[in-house]
Amino acid sequence: MPTSVASALATWLAAITPLPAERLAAAEALGRTLVDDVVAPGDLPAFARSMMDGYAVRRAWAGQEVALAAARHAGDDASLALPLDQAMPIMTGAVVPQGAEAVVPKELVERTASGVRLPAVIAARANIVDIGAEARRGATVLRAGTMIGPLALAALIALDVPTVLVRRRPQVAIRTTGSELCAAGPLALGAIRDSNGPMLAAMFSELGQVAERSSIGDDADALAALIRGNSAELLVLTGGVSAGDKDHVPAVLRDLGAEVLVQGVDQKPGKPLLLARLDGRLVAALPGNPLAVHWCCTAFLAPALRALAGLPTIARRVRVDLGAALPGSKERPWFVPCAITADGRAQPLLPASSADVVGPATISGYASVAAGAAPLPAGAPIDLLLCGAAAWTCA
Repeated sequence: MPTSVASALATWLAAITPLPAERLAAAEALGRTLVDDVVAPGDLPAFARSMMDGYAVRRAWAGQEVALAAARHAGDDASLALPLDQAMPIMTGAVVPQGAEAVVPKELVERTASGVRLPAVIAARANIVDIGAEARRGATVLRAGTMIGPLALAALIALDVPTVLVRRRPQVAIRTTGSELCAAGPLALGAIRDSNGPMLAAMFSELGQVAERSSIGDDADALAALIRGNSAELLVLTGGVSAGDKDHVPAVLRDLGAEVLVQGVDQKPGKPLLLARLDGRLVAALPGNPLAVHWCCTAFLAPALRALAGLPTIARRVRVDLGAALPGSKERPWFVPCAITADGRAQPLLPASSADVVGPATISGYASVAAGAAPLPAGAPIDLLLCGAAAWTCA
């Protein structure tokens, strides 16, 4: 009896241990997961900084006309204090001179023959970022378990954090199986182009992971040798996992001593999915039909990568209205590809079969249809499991 998607995913994730840590230069840590908290080694900013192009002033000058001192730009000598009777033109990012109590934006002053006339009200510390306003020395600025994105990377560089302890990036290998597969060029009758390999590699790339890939024919001995020689933390096989005469994957994995975690999932597409562990490494054997491969990668492999990185594994779902009727399902739970249209609705992309990659090509996510569920009319609300990086943007 196939197991449910929820149960299969729970079993799969329970078998995954986050990868060991390694120390990297902060500039090289994009996409990695922090193992330790990051503490600010100093105040940021290290000096009072102007937020505006304007004039550094004292508040007592509000409403008055004042003469101008020499201008200060970002990077200029910061040793000169504000004169007692002159406003200082100052540019964004420059050091606010000692004695200044505010920066008045250029557009709020009136230029005069001898200087500027200031507005009648000047707020204390207006348009000044004070020392340590963004981060205080010793404060925790990034928590363990955070994936380092572009802004987090910028924060590390701005704080002059030299190195960070992060999770090692997993090695992923893709092996498409099937003697009928053809990489490119004219097709012999009965041959099929290998679209699974490039699609999986692209999906992993979208998730920030580089995958090495190759293909192999329907040969049990060659398959066994390939699996024995695998050194990747996650080996992904496509095809050869069902009950056909040349579906060698389940038997080969068992002969090699693999611990089969899940075999058969109550889902459409992707019922024959097999998840295993061999010599401490993960093996995911997916059906050969491309839409089944895409769904299984979305539902099982993407969270596996997150678990290896020590990140949350609850994917993002959005509530949207259907743009067209969604058929029901008489048998097992059905995961229907949908595109989010310009008006924010979910348009079902009903495939001709699970081998169809053309009909669902513009997919945004999957709608879940329970076994025995009645059709839903256009306009009905549904939860859509998003695909790719979009599924994890809020995690």
